[in-house]
Amino acid sequence: MHMGAYIWLCLGWTVSLAQADPDPNFRIYIYFGQSNMEGNASVPSS
Repeated sequence: MHMGAYIWLCLGWTVSLAQADPDPNFRIYIYFGQSNMEGNASVPSS
């Protein structure tokens, strides 16, 4: 069996064992956007 298939099989088996009630207050916040940082920064020698 390929390693990737084995990992997915183990992951699916583990998730199927987790039989918990969902939390009604569970939230996922996704922050995305443009970074305000400039590229090619130099490190000063001290």
